[in-house]
Amino acid sequence: MCNPSYISYHSAGPEKKIKRRILQRIAKNWKDIRHNLYHKFYEETRTFERNVKHRPLGIEENYWKCFLEYRQKEETKKNCKQNALNWSKQLYTHNRGSKTLARTKDEVEKVRGRPIGRGELWTITHKKWLEAIANIESQDEFSKHLSQNDSLAQVLGKEHPGRVLVPCPTQVFGNAAVQPSGSGVSTEEYQRTIVELKAEIAEEKAKRQTMEKLLGYLMRQ
Repeated sequence: MCNPSYISYHSAGPEKKIKRRILQRIAKNWKDIRHNLYHKFYEETRTFERNVKHRPLGIEENYWKCFLEYRQKEETKKNCKQNALNWSKQLYTHNRGSKTLARTKDEVEKVRGRPIGRGELWTITHKKWLEAIANIESQDEFSKHLSQNDSLAQVLGKEHPGRVLVPCPTQVFGNAAVQPSGSGVSTEEYQRTIVELKAEIAEEKAKRQTMEKLLGYLMRQ
């Protein structure tokens, strides 16, 4: 049986879908901010009264007190433990792990002693991913292409300069002269990895374009 929310979402017009996405993003950001504020200002070694006094700027004491009381409830603590357990069972996680962007930003700012922007935060959270791409690109000349000294090159002979009417070996196998030995990784595996990384890059670009469209729509309202 189909999920009613799934049907209502996909049968709704573009404006309703955009509005729902914006509300979902706002809810997620609000959740991350609450989590970050609690871990940044609340200290287990302090008394509850001192923690109430040690609140963020711009938040009234009554609101901060209600929030701390909510976080100290047994039901809330139980849900937090269950969420942590669920995170630990995940097989695939984001490059930055299970931390929220707000928490990662706060930790990096403490280490570096200065505020960081969104661009710098994105680079930090995608560091391993970018290093993997750079590593593959550095090996591209040796591992992406097959050698010209293979059976096809031996049959067709060496390439000659000038105009030709058929595909030449370098168009098929590239310019790499020697296949690296002892690498332990086949060319097919390298090519598959490159394809997967290119797909991830395309997905990230699509996500960015979607966010730009959402922000543009929001600014026009």
